[in-house]
Amino acid sequence: MISVVLNWIYILVTAGTAGCAVLYPFYRLCGYRFKRVDSYFYAGLVVVTVYAQIFSLFQGVGAEANLFLVAACLVCNLFLGRKLWAMLAETCQNEKGNRKRSLLLYGVTACIVLLFVYGTSAGYMMYDSNLYHAQSIRWIEEYGVVPGLGNLHSRLAYNSASFALTALYSMKFLTGQSFHTVAGLMALFACFDGLRFLRAFRRKKLLLSDFARVGMLYYVSIIFREMMSPASDYFTMLFIFYIMVRWLDLLEQREKSAVPFSLLCVMAVFAITVKVSAGIILLLVLKPAWMLLREKRWKEIFVYLGLGLLTAVPFFARNVIISGFLVYPYTDLDFFAVDWRMPVFTAQYDMLEIQSWARGITYLAAYDLPVRKWLPYWFKHELGGLEKLWVLAAWSALVSELAVTAWILVRKKKELYDLILVFFTLTGCYLFWQFSAPMMRYGYAYPLLLPLLVYGTITLRLTEKWTKLYLPALLAMTVLLCYRAVYMGRDTVWILKEEGISVMQQDYDSYETVEEKVGSITVYVPEQGDQTGYDKFPSTPDATYVAPRGETIEDGFLYNYELIQQAD
Repeated sequence: MISVVLNWIYILVTAGTAGCAVLYPFYRLCGYRFKRVDSYFYAGLVVVTVYAQIFSLFQGVGAEANLFLVAACLVCNLFLGRKLWAMLAETCQNEKGNRKRSLLLYGVTACIVLLFVYGTSAGYMMYDSNLYHAQSIRWIEEYGVVPGLGNLHSRLAYNSASFALTALYSMKFLTGQSFHTVAGLMALFACFDGLRFLRAFRRKKLLLSDFARVGMLYYVSIIFREMMSPASDYFTMLFIFYIMVRWLDLLEQREKSAVPFSLLCVMAVFAITVKVSAGIILLLVLKPAWMLLREKRWKEIFVYLGLGLLTAVPFFARNVIISGFLVYPYTDLDFFAVDWRMPVFTAQYDMLEIQSWARGITYLAAYDLPVRKWLPYWFKHELGGLEKLWVLAAWSALVSELAVTAWILVRKKKELYDLILVFFTLTGCYLFWQFSAPMMRYGYAYPLLLPLLVYGTITLRLTEKWTKLYLPALLAMTVLLCYRAVYMGRDTVWILKEEGISVMQQDYDSYETVEEKVGSITVYVPEQGDQTGYDKFPSTPDATYVAPRGETIEDGFLYNYELIQQAD
C-alpha cells in the first residue's frame, strides 16, 4: 500500500504541475478562471500521456523519461512557480467558497482515500491485462515502440494512450516492479467528484449533473475490484464520465466562455487515443466550434485545432509503427506501404472476433447473424441482472429523448437547447456501442448516462411544479449507491482474504511458458491458453508465423508469408 501512496504523490505532483502549466496561458491570456482543482489533474494527465507517447517514438519510457519530466516540472516552478500557485490558490478559494470543513468530513475523506489505496494495491487482475496489457506496457518501458510489433502478438496492435501513461508511472527502474496505479487514482477522483451530488440535500434542489454523478459513482463501484488492472476500457470510461459531468456543470453555470468547452473537446480527442471506439463523443465539438466561428475568433480556433492534433498525432504515429495501419484493426485506413504491415486478413479476423465475442457469439462463422438473432441472445446470456435493467432503460430513453427534444423545441426552451447536443452525442455513443461490440466493459458509461440524463431532465421539469419531488428522486439515487457501496465493501473483504495487506502493489500474474526462437530472438509462448503476464518477455500466443525484421529486437517483426506459401 505504501508503494501506491508514494506513486500517487509523484503522479499528483508531476501531472498537477503539467496541468497548471498548460492551463496557465488560458488563465493569463484568455482571462478564464478555472473553477475546479481537478481540472489541473486531468489536464496534466493528458499532457504527460502525450509526452510519454512522443518519448516512446525514440526510446523506452523509463528513467530518462521521468528525469526529463521532473526537470520540466522544476523549470516550470522556477520560472512560473508563483504565478501557477496564485492561479491554483484562486481556484481552491473559488471551489471552497465560504463552506467550513468539519472534522467528520476530513475523517470520511481519509477513509475513502484509504479504501481506494487498498483497492489499487490489491484486487482482481482482469484477463486482458495478463493477455496483452502488461506486455504492451513493458514494450513501452523498455523499447518505446518497434516496427511490426503487432506481427508478434496481434493484441499489441490495440495501441492505447493509457499504456504509455501507465508505463511512464510504472517506476520499474526504481523498484524492479512495474506499478499500475493510475486507474485507481482516477477512480478516486471520480468518487470524490461523484459524491458532490450529496450537495443536493443542502441546496434542496436537483441538478442534471447530479444524475451524471450518480452514474459516475455507480461505475466506480463496478470497477472497484479490478481498478488495479491497467485496462484501457476503465481509463476511457472514467474520462467520458469526467467530460460529461464537467460539460453539464458548465451548462448549469451558464458558462459563456468557449475556453472550457474547447478544452473538454481536446480531452475528448485524448479519450479517442485511449480507445478509438469513444470517437462519437467528439460530436460535442459542435458547441465550441459554433461559439468561436460566430465571433470569428480564428486564432483561438487554430490553437484548439493545434492542441487536438498534438494530442492525436503521437497516437497515430505509434499505430503505424506497430501495425502498419493508421488505426488497427480498421483495414479501410490502409495508407502506408511499409514492409512490417500486418496482414489484412489478421486485422479483419480480429475485428470479427471483437464484435462476435462482444455479442456473445463464440462461433465466428456465425459473425454475420442478423440483429434480430444475436441481440436477444446477447441480452439474455451476456448481461447481468442490473445490466439488463440499464440497457432496457437506455432503449426506453431513446424514445423518451425524442419527446423531451420535441418539448424543448416546441416550447422554445432556449436555456435547454444545449441539452439536445448532449442527448444527440450520448445517443450516437450508445447506438455505436450497441450495434458494434456491445460488451458492457467496452462502453458501460453509455447505458448509464443516457437514461440518467434523459429521465433526469424529465424529473427536473416535474420538480419545477412539484418542488418536493426532488427528495424521493434523490433518496432513490442514494439507496442505489448505498446498495453498490455494500458490494464495494464485500469486494474489499474478499480482496483482504485473498491477498492480505502488503507494502508493495500486487504484481501481474505469472504463467508457465516455453522458449522458441524467432531468428536470433528468444520469445516465450504459453504452455496453455494465451496469457503470459508481464515477466515472460517478449511473448506471443503463437510464434509460428512470426519472422524477425532484422538482427536485433529493435528492428521489429514481420509476418512470415513464406510458411503460408509453402503450405499452399
